[in-house]
Amino acid sequence: MKLVIKHKVFLTILAIVFLIYCTLVTKVTNRVAEPVLRTSLTTPITKPSTTRIFVLVNKYRESLGLKALTRDTHLDISAENKCNDMVAKDYWAHNSPSGIEPWSFIEAQKIAYKKAGENLANNDFGSTSVVESWKKSYLHNKNLIDPEYDKVGYSVCNTSKNNEFNSNYIVVQHLIKS
Repeated sequence: MKLVIKHKVFLTILAIVFLIYCTLVTKVTNRVAEPVLRTSLTTPITKPSTTRIFVLVNKYRESLGLKALTRDTHLDISAENKCNDMVAKDYWAHNSPSGIEPWSFIEAQKIAYKKAGENLANNDFGSTSVVESWKKSYLHNKNLIDPEYDKVGYSVCNTSKNNEFNSNYIVVQHLIKS
């Protein structure tokens, strides 16, 4: 009986100490704990390359018997404008805080299209990591392997770590069926 009571007292004290610790850490950092992005402290930060992403996406599509996408400089510009807009306004979403849809960036380049898609990534681990993360996501992968898309554009933007992205780089991919 005494052992059970001592055990309960010990667990209660341990819980109180843990709560005090969490409160102090939250007050000191003024942040809620965030998920760890790196697999280790030695994982290097690598800027994704739009050319490499383009090659990897086309290799993936071709491995599935799909036609390769054609790189379009106007879509590169629309992706770059979207990327810069997200960084400037510090948001992470397909639609801007003011409600601007991704298609607005494509239409601003006077690009005629029948269908359009957008993939986003925030990534510090390079081009392969971007494409692999898109392949693992149902909706991103659906865009990658949509046989109707025939043109694509990319942009990679530098960000600061003190933003909504929690990453040094963000990637925008714009796809269309022309």
